[in-house]
Amino acid sequence: MADSLLVEELKYLHADRVREIELIKYDIDQCMYYYGEQFKNPRERSVEFTVKNATHKGWGTSRISRCIKRIAGCRFRSQSMSPARQVKTDKCVLSQTYFGFNEELEKIGLRALSYQGYGEHAALNEELAKKVDVLLQKLSSPEIGRIANEEMFAAIAELREDLLRYYSKLDIKALVVPYDMPFMERLMLDVFKELGKLSFIFLHGLPGRYNVYDDNRSDYLIVWGEKIKDAYIKAGFKAEKILVSGHPYYTGCADRAIEFDLRDVLVITKTMSIAQHSDMVRLADRGNLIGYLYSIQEVLLNCGVKSARLRPHPSERGEWYLRHIDSRFYSLDRESLMDSLKRATIVVGSTSTVLLESTYYGKNYLVYEPLAKGLDLVGFPLVPPFDGSDVRVPVANDESQLRALMRDHRCVDAGFLADYIKQPFDISWINEMLA
Repeated sequence: MADSLLVEELKYLHADRVREIELIKYDIDQCMYYYGEQFKNPRERSVEFTVKNATHKGWGTSRISRCIKRIAGCRFRSQSMSPARQVKTDKCVLSQTYFGFNEELEKIGLRALSYQGYGEHAALNEELAKKVDVLLQKLSSPEIGRIANEEMFAAIAELREDLLRYYSKLDIKALVVPYDMPFMERLMLDVFKELGKLSFIFLHGLPGRYNVYDDNRSDYLIVWGEKIKDAYIKAGFKAEKILVSGHPYYTGCADRAIEFDLRDVLVITKTMSIAQHSDMVRLADRGNLIGYLYSIQEVLLNCGVKSARLRPHPSERGEWYLRHIDSRFYSLDRESLMDSLKRATIVVGSTSTVLLESTYYGKNYLVYEPLAKGLDLVGFPLVPPFDGSDVRVPVANDESQLRALMRDHRCVDAGFLADYIKQPFDISWINEMLA
């Protein structure tokens, strides 16, 4: 595992707190990398920053500050609700995942409870839920000095012990998380490992990177398709650790007719990570994200396209892009992804799960991934199917190749979907594993 110099020094200075530093590594990274108006909710828009800079135009409250309001309201409820309330845990799992996965768990006879928050679907009692929220609020600070200190380390260690005691008394069968990098997910995985209970990561979509560290902190990794499983095995995962489920929303994926049509072009941005991954430190040039869009614009203009819609990643601010690109050519796409894809006639974009979604709706997707010294514009190696290894997915690595794809009216072959989304969706094996 590769740490940045910052994390290495913190571990050296706090040699007895390596566990706690590992748990908050994602938050430490965000203090350094999750910044700027490119993002909707950058780390610098924390509670402390918002209070100090309340007069600064454009600085709104973050998801963390909204969390504080929720915490404040809880003190009234807690007076009438015992912190030691009994949680019904008959055939229960803890799960906070995407795409109706909890509903699918219930279909096979399991009850899903959340490991954060309040209410009847939450596993924690009121006292512990509030303790979690307060700690998460403190971890939202943009100042590393407020995150990586003895007081915070002690609070994390105390919460870990509290959760160990709490969950040791509940008959919860397993834990399901959507990822394993943020603090709360790492903490829960650590707790369930010590308790000897099963844990799963139910992965969202097509990964843009594979390494042997991330997505590997649970007992099992659940992915959508066999090709994704193959990529993880090549990265060093054990084959028996990876389970293939499919996706509950995508059915009949292989029978889509794809045509080439430039009447309504949707462009997907090239995005940057908000934190470092665990295999190595990669520093990206933010300017490449703007250059990427100018590059696509040049090719489209040469093909007679006069305008295109731009769709940023959900974490990004479209207005930031419009200030730096040709807003006479690009207009900001503000529709839901489903409506946007139904309207589009072609999508041009980088490594993204939108490849699966656009193909599912019968829309062509041309992958555009310019390379420099074998790496993409943000310093990552390309991964299947965005690396050109699958002839069914058109990939261009420079402007001339993108022009060629358009000149030849290249289309994605929807048959590739069956390899990346198993049909039909099935997680019935979870019951057998928990028996």
